[in-house]
Amino acid sequence: MTPDLASYSAQHLSRRYGDRTVVHDYTVEVEAGQVGVLVGPNGCGKTTGVEMSLGLRRSDGGRALVCGHDAQRDRRAAGRHVGVALQSASLNQRVRVREHLQFFGRLFGSRQQVDVVAARLGLDETVLSTLYGRLSGGQQRRVLTAVALAGDPPVVVLDEPTSGVDVESRLTLWDALRASQHASGAAVLVTTHDLREAEQHADRVFVMRAGRITYDGSPHGYVRASGIAEIVSVRSPHGSLDRSVGAVPGVGVLRQGPRELVLAVSDERAIAPVLERLPADLEVQRRPPTFEDCYLAEHGLEAIEG
Repeated sequence: MTPDLASYSAQHLSRRYGDRTVVHDYTVEVEAGQVGVLVGPNGCGKTTGVEMSLGLRRSDGGRALVCGHDAQRDRRAAGRHVGVALQSASLNQRVRVREHLQFFGRLFGSRQQVDVVAARLGLDETVLSTLYGRLSGGQQRRVLTAVALAGDPPVVVLDEPTSGVDVESRLTLWDALRASQHASGAAVLVTTHDLREAEQHADRVFVMRAGRITYDGSPHGYVRASGIAEIVSVRSPHGSLDRSVGAVPGVGVLRQGPRELVLAVSDERAIAPVLERLPADLEVQRRPPTFEDCYLAEHGLEAIEG
């Protein structure tokens, strides 16, 4: 994809603090009508990369375009085309939610769009009439998302929008985001730690590790590239399982619990002798690999937890 075709285009952005480089190469592009999801552990440079791409933080190299406007050179022009909700963002605590949304509606869009977005995000009359500072953390995240969507912008960037929200609110937020995206054809970029969210909602997923984008493509493409053919879960009703049962070529231990061993199988021929050696009272389940499985196989659990 060329930058001219991408509504959101960050090319080789880097950031140094003294002798330490925290972002080596942030290259992320999202076309109009696409949902891109950026994943990676805490401290890998996701937020720094996003902020540089919007002109909110200076970069030491590379280029960032929002709808063709250079975000580093002209942040104001780029900002007119993007709705943003950063993880650190907040609103005036003593202003009612309705007043916040009306303000941003007048600033960037129409009153009608604000009402539609509020309804999609489940911001009912009780929430709208409440002071922002009295909302729960999850409700505040929904309000910030509504603010980002209020002006019907061609580019939407949300940093950890589902962090700290319950399951129902998470589903509501994604439904609202997809509905707004389909209606406007916006380019949407979301950062998250939830790998299942990435697999379910991303047209394009970006994996970031140690300041670099290490994968750019579809979630299914990531699974195919992993070489993992299936996942085998072995459960014991009695006690812990010996990790060595999976110590054969073509089989790797993905994770181990008190009574469960989860194996990633890259060679389906290798799993048969492993299963034959297991006691008969063990419960065995076999399933296709998910994006989360393949991510954990490559990076480990600490890559999620940071």
